[in-house]
Amino acid sequence: MYQMPYQPCDSYGYCGANGICGVSKDPSCDCLEGFSPSSKQEWELLNWAKGCKRKVPLDCRKGEGFLKVVGVKLPDLVDFWFDNNMSLKECREECLKNCSCIAYANMDIRRGGSGCLMWFGDLIDIKEIDVKGSEQDIYIRLSASEISKCS
Repeated sequence: MYQMPYQPCDSYGYCGANGICGVSKDPSCDCLEGFSPSSKQEWELLNWAKGCKRKVPLDCRKGEGFLKVVGVKLPDLVDFWFDNNMSLKECREECLKNCSCIAYANMDIRRGGSGCLMWFGDLIDIKEIDVKGSEQDIYIRLSASEISKCS
């Protein structure tokens, strides 16, 4: 029998909605850029179950954009849409047109990437990946004011 060491990030939704789990971080959980803990008290007690909420709500005005989060396991596919034939650029444009779209990514990362995945609800179960070749990038929609802070 073989036993793998326990890795908290392997537990589904360990960091809650809109959180990101870092395998080599201490503490393991952090909020995605542009988000803050839903419950600061519980977050400080290392209870991340309530996840993170947006610092600035989206309002679908000009200036909203996307922050690239590099090298992750993509979030769970709970409330999503996909198209096998779209490029990443087309995916971005389609996501910007839909005020409910909160993130997008390539569906297939082989040979430079293809296809489009778009998310419409909370992003659950994002994990930083340190295994070369299995990581992906995701583009998180942020308000114009949050985008300017990240630049």
